[in-house]
Order: sequence, then C-alpha cells, then structure tokens
Amino acid sequence: MSWQKMKDRVADRSGVSKADTNRVLSSLLELVLEDLVAGETVVLPKIGSLSRRWRKQRIVRSIHSARKRPVDANWAAGFRSSSVLRDRLRELTPNYFQDKSNVDAWRVAEALIGDLELYHNQDAPKLTEEMSDQEVLTRCAEAFGEPWDRVTEEYGTKTKVQVDFLSRAARRCWTA
Repeated sequence: MSWQKMKDRVADRSGVSKADTNRVLSSLLELVLEDLVAGETVVLPKIGSLSRRWRKQRIVRSIHSARKRPVDANWAAGFRSSSVLRDRLRELTPNYFQDKSNVDAWRVAEALIGDLELYHNQDAPKLTEEMSDQEVLTRCAEAFGEPWDRVTEEYGTKTKVQVDFLSRAARRCWTA
C-alpha cells in the first residue's frame, strides 16, 4: 500500500479529514524515527515491534566482482512480528502436514517417485514449476507408461488424501 493510499484509507475509516490524518501520521512517523534512533523499541500493537540492532563488522563478497571486502559494523533496523500477525498470516497458508495422513501420503509419494527415478530415470519427463498437477501426471503417464500405472495404483491404494503429493514429488524430482 502506498503512503497516499494509507492516508486516504485511515481518513475514510476514522472520519477525520485527510489534512488532519496526514498531520497525525506524519507526526507518528517522526516519533517512531526519533525513538528508534534513540535506541527505544517501538511496539505497534497487533503488528510487531521495531528496534535497532547492532551488526558486527563482517566480510562480504561483491556481487559485481566476486571479490571479498569488509563492511563496517553498523546499526540496522529490526522487526519482530506479533503473534497476532503471525497467526493471521498462518490462516492464509494451507497446513497440509498437520494431518498425519498427509505426511504418510507424502512419504509414499516420495518413495514411489524415488523408485521410478532409480529404475526408470532414462524415461523421465521434463517438467516445469508452472505445470499444473494434472499436466505433471499426464506427462509422467506418457513418459513412463506401465510403470507409472503401477505407481499410481499403489499410491491410490496406500493413501486416501485430497492433496496429490505424487505430482508434487514428480515435479520436485524432474523439474529442469
């Protein structure tokens, strides 16, 4: 979100004029900067805390010349997210591996794909990250033929999950 958009949204939600909102938010930023420079930790409820931290002198490699060079010790900004923010972000993330049956299905898929890789790698298809799970399964079926049919049959009998870990394991193994 841009600074202008933030000011507009805060003004709309609070019912305060945009000019007053701009003054308040600008003052808030000045206070945060002053406190951080002074060594204070600034806590933003439900978001996290901002602080400064000391970084020791270190040796880094230049990305341009690949030569090593020293970097002076310095102060850097640090951010630690709050548990509220972490929990809200976790809600957006699928947690497949909280369920033991998914872990077991993943292990079966990895073992089956590992066996195919060991015994039939010369027939392996070229896969990409952009391919859908169905495309991966189709490519594998075309490339391996009968061994792939046995793999999918065994995966189907040993697992009863909604997520197709077989296509994910194949993509991980044979992505160029």
